[in-house]
Amino acid sequence: MTFRIKARGEGDLKTRYRPQRLSEICPTFHLKDAQAILGDPNASKVWLFEGLTGCGKTTLARIISRAAVCECDDPETEKPCLVCETCRTLDSSPDYMEINGADVRGIDAMREITPGMRQYGQFLGDDGVKIYVFDEAQQITPAAQELLNKVLEEPPEHVRIFLCTTNKKGLKRTLLGRCSKVNFRRITKGQCDEIIGQVMGDAGQTVPEQVVVEDLFRRANGSVRDLLVLLDTYLRGTFKVGSDYVDDDTSESSPDIFALVKGYINKDWEAVRTILNTENVKNDPDGYRETVCSFLARDALKFGDPKMSIATALGHLSGSMWEHPKREQYSMLVLRSLRACHKKTTGPR
Repeated sequence: MTFRIKARGEGDLKTRYRPQRLSEICPTFHLKDAQAILGDPNASKVWLFEGLTGCGKTTLARIISRAAVCECDDPETEKPCLVCETCRTLDSSPDYMEINGADVRGIDAMREITPGMRQYGQFLGDDGVKIYVFDEAQQITPAAQELLNKVLEEPPEHVRIFLCTTNKKGLKRTLLGRCSKVNFRRITKGQCDEIIGQVMGDAGQTVPEQVVVEDLFRRANGSVRDLLVLLDTYLRGTFKVGSDYVDDDTSESSPDIFALVKGYINKDWEAVRTILNTENVKNDPDGYRETVCSFLARDALKFGDPKMSIATALGHLSGSMWEHPKREQYSMLVLRSLRACHKKTTGPR
């Protein structure tokens, strides 16, 4: 799927380039999943969007929500049209709710929300549609999840519910069983290059040197939002190639990467094995290996260039690595590289 990001309004890049249509969003998910939600009247009413922070989960939920109630009847116009009354007022509509899981953690807060799900809406068309988008859904307490689950047993026909999460393990199994799922992957190097090219073209500037592009990709760690934040620093002239990237607040978009690094450093092979056998890795093994390689190579300019050795080693990090005849050799190679990264990033400041 080709995409064309489009700047709107004012503010920083991540705000101006927030997608408003499906054609504008970088496809880190299977397009047919989104098309099914948009085009099939019998599609599931409850969806689970899972992926790292900043990959477009909530953005896609907003686009689908707006497209579902768009009043435009021109078949040549992509929905949402963004100009009809419903499109323009959706965010402030009482029948559209974006809810942060951290704000409705308890059962009392959920008790205030669920009764409204059974009531028909009044402001989003003639079908009485009501839409609920739960961000960081894994933060909802088990008791509150159980209450929500009772509604989802037989979801009302007029309700659409999106559960956006960075970690579905925080959700009850019974709740997950009632959701249709869309997995969001990290952006690829090609997608990163395309975004950089489009943003720089809009700014009337040339694409940065390859070493800068590589560093932007590594430090974005697969997140579109993080990439746009980094591009903002580049356009302001404050971006430095190879600058420190590890601080006390480790990136929330890659806790598994840090856990993998820690596992190798501590020779905790069971922890490493567990991480490599998660759905996150199995769903996109090539993207995961690419991201880990990028993470390890971020400080390559500071202590030599182990990138190719690391890439060779990590090419075998998958569920089948444990049967690989050279697993010990590769493990030691990765371990040495990890120790070099660890020493460089945790030494005296």
